[in-house]
Order: sequence, then structure tokens, then C-alpha cells
Amino acid sequence: MPSTKLKPASAPSELFLSDPDSTCEISLHLVTTWNERSKKPLLYVGRSEAEIQAIRRDLATLALAMRVALFPPWDCLPYDRYSPTRAAMGERVATLASLLDAKRPPNVVLTTFDSIMQRVPPRSKVALSFELSPNQPVDMDDLALRLRTFGYRLDDRVDEPGEAVLRGYVVDIFPPGFAEPVRIEHQDGIIQSLRRYDPVSQRGTREIERLLNRPAPGWVDEAEPDRGRGEPGREHRLPEIYPALETLFDYSEFQAVVLGPEAQERMDAIADRTLNAYETRLSMRSKHEETRPLPPERLYLGAGETRAILARQSMLNLEFDENRASQSPVPAFSRERRPIVKLADWTKERVSDGYRVVVALSRPRDLERLRRALDVPSNAIRTVSGWREVEDAEPGTVAVLAGELSRGIIDPQRKIALVGTADILGSRAKTAGSAGASRAATEWTEAH
Repeated sequence: MPSTKLKPASAPSELFLSDPDSTCEISLHLVTTWNERSKKPLLYVGRSEAEIQAIRRDLATLALAMRVALFPPWDCLPYDRYSPTRAAMGERVATLASLLDAKRPPNVVLTTFDSIMQRVPPRSKVALSFELSPNQPVDMDDLALRLRTFGYRLDDRVDEPGEAVLRGYVVDIFPPGFAEPVRIEHQDGIIQSLRRYDPVSQRGTREIERLLNRPAPGWVDEAEPDRGRGEPGREHRLPEIYPALETLFDYSEFQAVVLGPEAQERMDAIADRTLNAYETRLSMRSKHEETRPLPPERLYLGAGETRAILARQSMLNLEFDENRASQSPVPAFSRERRPIVKLADWTKERVSDGYRVVVALSRPRDLERLRRALDVPSNAIRTVSGWREVEDAEPGTVAVLAGELSRGIIDPQRKIALVGTADILGSRAKTAGSAGASRAATEWTEAH
């Protein structure tokens, strides 16, 4: 993929896509655009949460060292009578907190216009935290109050981020942004151990040295920790808790903002949808309701405000170019009776044309199957750890990436053919997120 130098703010550059729905191609643009020496993250604004989830999976394979954070939208409609899930709120808070980390901020933040047009709690509140570690004194009443103050729901068991359980000599906490909860064992007022565990099997997965707790749903109510607790839709009245809300752009400067396809249309549609939701909610307001819905400008950015913020950023637009559309896309090998054999035949043809062929494999045993089908020694297939190594490879190279990847692409200009796991496995390819790709890379390292 071509690398593009950033232009000054208010002067957007353009990057072109041969397929507007290829998350793999979008991911490659992000990898080649990202300046590794910059401490500022790259921000990608996509069309949907499904798209940015797929991009996160692809980036975990294409650039394993890249720290990727997801800033998803609430999983409820504007002015809904119900609250967003704690999982959605927790991931948003975790990303906001990571942007305040001066030592290890994310390299890339993936988000949508639904997310960036929604106002967020002030930095001063998201930055609040308290730490738990082995050999630390702990008082259960004090810990329970802290957790309630930070918006945790104390329950009989933890199922999702933002929940906690205190029973006997064990405390279970599911912090925002964590894939698994943490079990804390204590005795005689002293913490003995902290370990992550599987909430289904209840088995520990690994010990951790410390746990930094941040506000679970994104707010801290130090005066009245239990105010409004359990009230459906309380989050839609966030300005009443924090009169001065902020935006994602208050949390960090970005080395560039990359706008996905159809960005302008998405921005206007979201602003219109939010206004319509407000007017509908107002018209359907029950005579028994004591409170009115808050006006949109208190909860959301308008299209004009969003454009003004973006105009101050270094921007790159991703646009579909029909002239760059691949004439021969990567075949769907998964539909063949012997996918690996068909892949090998296709690879030989591309290599004879001077292409560098890169295949993403999630299972170590597939490498041996591919080697046999190509009828080459094992050292003839190069294992690469990321896209940077692919760019440096010689023409005619056959290389393997360890991990999950969506549908691949062909770049005729640079003579690179990238085959994704979805091309080989079809619907059997994992879609569990970046954790799946990380596990695949670990298995690969252990096997080779």
C-alpha cells in the first residue's frame, strides 16, 4: 500500500481503496500511515462498530507490536429509555484512560462518528484511580465504598465489566476494558494474590502484579455513590452529573485523523438521527415523567461542531477508486474441496509473475500442508512478523503471517498478493477479536 505524507491541518490528503469494504486494505493503510516515532496516536473513524472490530483483528496480525484501542459507540439508540451495556461503557472508559497514559498511550484508536460525536466525561474524573496489589492492606467496607463511588455494581457474581463481588476472603472485580475479571484473595486484612480468571470455568488464567481500578461506567459520584443506581437510562442524563462534558479530542492530540469511506454522509446522518430521536422522545413523553430529555447539544456534537474540530486536525480521507479496483480478487479457496492445494496452485502462478505472496495462517499445521502442496523445503517459505517485513521481501517470495486476517487483497502496482484466513477457511475463520490473533501468534511461536 502506498505511504502518504501528512499535510497540514485543514488540508486533507486522500488515500485510495480498491474495495471500500475491505477491512484488510484499510488496515494496511493504517499500518503504512502510522509514524512509529510519534507519541501521538493515529485516529481512524470508520463506518460501523463491526468494521472497526474487523480492523482491530486485522491489525493484530499485520502489526502485532501496535497498541490498538477501540472507542465504540453506546450500544443503544440516542434518547433510549435503556442504558448502554457496561461492556460498551467500560471499553470507552478504558480507551479514554489509555489516552491519558503519557508512557504507553495507544498507537491507533479505532472509532466511529457515532462515538466521536458523543460528549464524554471530563478528564479529571476518568483519570481518577486506585490501585490494589499483593501485600497491600485492604478494608472490605472501604473497598466496597470505593467501588460503588467508581460506579461498580456490587452483585452476587460478575458477568460483565463494571461489576464486583465481595464475599468472605475473595473479591471479584471486572474492570472496564478487561477481557476477563480479576480475583483478589485476602486474609487478615492483607491482599494475598491477584489473578485473572475465566468467568465460565472459574479457573485462574494468570497472576497479575497490580490492578489499577478506574471509573466503571465513566462517572464518579463522590457525594452520593448510590444516586440513581439501577435507574434505566441514567447515562442519558450525564450532563447533570458533569455540567462540563468534553470530547475525545480533548483527551489527546492525534498524529492524523483517517476518515473512512462515506465519512461526510455518516456525519450528517448521525446529527439528523439524534435530532429526530430527541423530538420523538419529547413528543412521546409521558405526563407522569417529571424530567424532560436533555437537548442534543448537551449530549452530542452537531455536524458543524464536528467539522470544526476535524478542520484543526491533519486529515486523510479514504476514498474508493474504481480505476484501482483489482481485476482478479483473491479467490475464495474455502469453497474448493481442497483449499490448500488450490491455494498452492494459485500461489505458484503469482510467484511466476513476480509477485510477493503472503498467506495469513492461524494454525501451525497449515504451514506444513502448504509446504507439501507447493513441494518446497520448509525454509523456502518465509515467516514474517508483520507488514513491514513483507514490504522488504524480494519479488517471488512466499511468506506466512501468523494470525487471523479478513479477506485478502491484490496490489498489482506493488505486486503483492495477500491471502487472508477468511479466504482459506471461510466462515470457519475466527472472529473473536484481537485475542484470537494474539493466541494464534503465540501458538506459532511455540511451534516454530
